Amino acid sequence: MAQVMGAGDVTVLSRDAERVFSAGDRFSLAEFGPFTWPAPEAGLPPGAWAEALAAHEADHAAPAPSAEVLALVAEREAARRRRDWAAADALRTRIAALGWQVQDTPEGPQCVPVT
Repeated sequence: MAQVMGAGDVTVLSRDAERVFSAGDRFSLAEFGPFTWPAPEAGLPPGAWAEALAAHEADHAAPAPSAEVLALVAEREAARRRRDWAAADALRTRIAALGWQVQDTPEGPQCVPVT
């Protein structure tokens, strides 16, 4: 059996039909057509696990802040060095309006997407 995970749909196309399965739906693997299970001793093809992990990490990688956000963070850091707390706070607010939170760490500011 297969189950649709996440919020999207899965569309299975065949020569004479198109079937759409929505989030949470379960369906038989036979929907994909005939297949045979590999022999257990065959194992995974070389590199298959590494490819799957790389694809997973790419799909779940944190987004990078835009150039505009990075410029505002740099400007905020300069304001903090000048001890201009009002300007630094105003810049933090502008950064938040663009969907990012600034976290001050010993290594410097880090941008985290607002969820």
